[in-house]
Amino acid sequence: MYVFDITQPVILFALVVVPILLIFLGKEFKRPILPVISLVIFLALLILHVIQLVILPGEGYEELQSLLLTCLAIDFAMLLITALGYLWVDDVSAKVNQTKTIDNNLDWFWGKG
Repeated sequence: MYVFDITQPVILFALVVVPILLIFLGKEFKRPILPVISLVIFLALLILHVIQLVILPGEGYEELQSLLLTCLAIDFAMLLITALGYLWVDDVSAKVNQTKTIDNNLDWFWGKG
């Protein structure tokens, strides 16, 4: 079974740099759609890795199962980072365009009290 291995150092470096670049480009252009691109990619990777873990035969695939669980942990971490990045860029774009967001997305994150 082929597994898209995101634990390789070069791939992991690219998976960290590209979303951060999209988040900062979204901040500079005041376009929250840019971080959504990486959010969708990490969601697709998460679904792919879950499906591969579910259809994995039980016996003799402990090494592959360990690799998939590591990939899932990386997927969840990157999904969290890009989701927070999206909320930040959305807040910045709402303040610049003087529009109101549905709720104050990140006030709970760094609000006082």
